[in-house]
Amino acid sequence: MTYPFKTFDLSESIYRVVTGTFGLVPDSEISTSAWGNLFRVNGPRHMRWVSDLEMAPQYDDGAEDRRMTWDATMARALGGYVAMRLYHPARIYPRGFGAGIYRPGQGKASLGGQYVIDEQHYIDRAHHIDGGSTIAYVDENAPRYADSIVMRGLWPSSKVFHDGDHFGLGGNLHMVSGDCHSDADGRCRVSFLWRLWKPAVAGDRIELHKPTGRFVLSSKDEGMQSYSMLIGATSLAAVEVPYVE
Repeated sequence: MTYPFKTFDLSESIYRVVTGTFGLVPDSEISTSAWGNLFRVNGPRHMRWVSDLEMAPQYDDGAEDRRMTWDATMARALGGYVAMRLYHPARIYPRGFGAGIYRPGQGKASLGGQYVIDEQHYIDRAHHIDGGSTIAYVDENAPRYADSIVMRGLWPSSKVFHDGDHFGLGGNLHMVSGDCHSDADGRCRVSFLWRLWKPAVAGDRIELHKPTGRFVLSSKDEGMQSYSMLIGATSLAAVEVPYVE
C-alpha cells in the first residue's frame, strides 16, 4: 500500500491563515556511534516544505459551520496517513507577470501598457489575467534532481518571476531562486529550490496560481480544535511528502 493513502484539497472556507510559518527546511542524515555518544551529520540530503499555521477563528456563518468542517477535515487526514494540498498563503500568484497575471492599480491599462484588454478574468478579487493564463508549460525535458527548467507560455519580454515566487509542477511546490526575464517567445529558464523530485517532461503543466505541495499532519493529534463559546481556535502543522514518481 502506498503512502500517503490519498490526497485531498483543503476547503478555502477554513484555510484562512492569519499568522504562521511556511518554508523550506533541510533534512540531514545523522548517524550515531555504537561505541560512544558521538554523532555525525553528513549534511542536507534534501529540502522539504514545512508549515505551522494559525487560522482565523472558525464559526457558524449560517451557510456553513466552519467548526464542523474543520473537525471533519482533520479526521479525514487520518493522523497524517492521508495528505492534503497546501499553498503558501502569501504566495498565491507570481509577483512577476508569469503567464499573464498582473496587479491592477499600478498605472497600467494592460500588461506593459500595449495590449488591448478583450476580457478580464479576476483572481481573488484584486488581480486578473490580461490576455494570459494561470498556467505555463515545461518546454524541455529535465531529469530528476535538476535545479532549473525551461518554461514556455510565459508573458513575452517581461520579468515573469521575482526571487522567491512559487510555482507547482508534478504536484510538488518549488520556489524561484532568482529574478527571471522571458524572451520574445515567452520562454525562460527558471532556477528554483530545492530540486526536481521526479523528471519533468516537455508539455507538463506548471501551476502559477495558488501552487500547492502535498502535505501530511506533523503528528497524529495535530489540528485538534479548541472550542470557546461560539468559535473554534484552529492551527495546522504539516510537512511535505513530495511526489517522486
